[in-house]
Amino acid sequence: MHLLPLELTLTVGAGYAVLFLGFMAWWRNKWATGNVLFVLMAFSLSFWTMADWFMQMRATALPLQVMVWKTIFYTAVCFGPALAIHAAAYLARSAARLAGYLAYLAGLLTLACLTMGQVATYFGWEGVPKDICLQGAAGMGLILYAAAVLYSGFNLYPVTVSSTASYLERRRATYGIVLLAIFLISGSLQLFISPMPIGLILPLLSLGFLVVSLMAFVRVSFMDVELGPLEAFFLLLSAYAVVILLRSRDASEAWVAFIGSLIVALFALMAISTVRGEQTKRRLLEDANRQLRMLEAARSDFVDMVAHQLRGPLGGIRSASSMLSGGDFGPLPEKAAKISGQIEETASRLLSLSDTFLNASRIEVGMYQTSRVPTDVRKEVTDIFNEMSTLASAKKLALVQDVAADIPKLVKLDKEVFENALFNLVDNAVKYTEEGKVSVGCRLGKGDILVSVSDTGPGLTQEECRDLFRKFHRGKVGRMHQADGTGLGLYIVKKLVEAAGGAIGVQCAGPGLGTTFSFRLPFDRVTDNE
Repeated sequence: MHLLPLELTLTVGAGYAVLFLGFMAWWRNKWATGNVLFVLMAFSLSFWTMADWFMQMRATALPLQVMVWKTIFYTAVCFGPALAIHAAAYLARSAARLAGYLAYLAGLLTLACLTMGQVATYFGWEGVPKDICLQGAAGMGLILYAAAVLYSGFNLYPVTVSSTASYLERRRATYGIVLLAIFLISGSLQLFISPMPIGLILPLLSLGFLVVSLMAFVRVSFMDVELGPLEAFFLLLSAYAVVILLRSRDASEAWVAFIGSLIVALFALMAISTVRGEQTKRRLLEDANRQLRMLEAARSDFVDMVAHQLRGPLGGIRSASSMLSGGDFGPLPEKAAKISGQIEETASRLLSLSDTFLNASRIEVGMYQTSRVPTDVRKEVTDIFNEMSTLASAKKLALVQDVAADIPKLVKLDKEVFENALFNLVDNAVKYTEEGKVSVGCRLGKGDILVSVSDTGPGLTQEECRDLFRKFHRGKVGRMHQADGTGLGLYIVKKLVEAAGGAIGVQCAGPGLGTTFSFRLPFDRVTDNE
């Protein structure tokens, strides 16, 4: 004999699917307020949906079983509006305590009237107005359901069209209106004939509730619950397994169905656990990437701020030294004029370096734009040598330049990148070379200019050469000489040269044999009318 008649297969399947959905939602977030409210609504709806099945089984059930079932059923019907009002207030983020208290109190009065009428009918009490109690409970219940519908609409609809609410809040409110409408319609139907055989009405409403809930969980984490499509699939599969089990004709079929259901359940748990683990990893990676982007934005903003703040004082220094050199305050001695000119050149160089940091920041966010302007290569090399002459003379270093004669007087290249790269390489060579010379050579290539900077310093090993252009890297030589530096110079130079379409490299002959840096930059020839 079947425990489940064929005509009630859809009814019981839909009821169990909603019941399993409630349990799964509860398991996801346990005792969160929104989660508990949804679980209670899902439990109530599943109970109402399977009312036809319970009614058919009542003939073979024990009196205690019937009493327990009726108690749960009527409690769910009477407190359904209060649950809906509570859920609507939660979704609308409104503190509707008074409305909630009144709804629960009205539900309690409805349950009391309904219980009194049922008890009086069961025991045949003549002094109790049974019909008045039952009809009053039904009327009060319908009023409560109507009030819950109005309350839900008035509270949630404004959220769905609000321009200040976030996208998720608007979507959650929309899903809330649909789900609460399905729930309240299902509950109000029980008050016309309770319990009643309603055929396919409640199973279809339950399936609608199930589908909308799963969409809300997957898309917007509705009611503090987040489920995936795979979990939704196994939820329906589990309900189907229960139906197969209840449709068994004998013990053998029941055991086969039970074992099959266990296998499905174990596979579902393994699959869901794997998917949840991957989702957790993805969420952690997304959070880490978000924090890295925030840190990168903060770093970029800081570099921009510092560079901009430097421009003011440096511009003032350059302007004042230019006025001194130009004789605005009277003639200067030859040495003072020379030092004033060096101050002006150094201030100009620092301004250029501040632009370099800005450009490096732009490169990292993909906003750097190269610009080729007419440039005198020989003059650039000479200016940098003049600027480094004081430090080189103090260390008794010779500064040697070898610019090929076939290089035109003016070529169009990224002057800012050329200046910064050459200055950085010569500055490093002078800092780390204690005796000998620093040489700069310029040669004409096919569409580019090749620049090399050689020194007779302590040299580098092949391992040290590999890390020279890494961010914040400072080699052993730099630490030994206690030279000022942050480890950013070569990194920034490499980024700038590559952004301008060139390349940079280093040749390390070994310890004690010096080092040679070289870079190339593309150029265009200057026409007669430029």
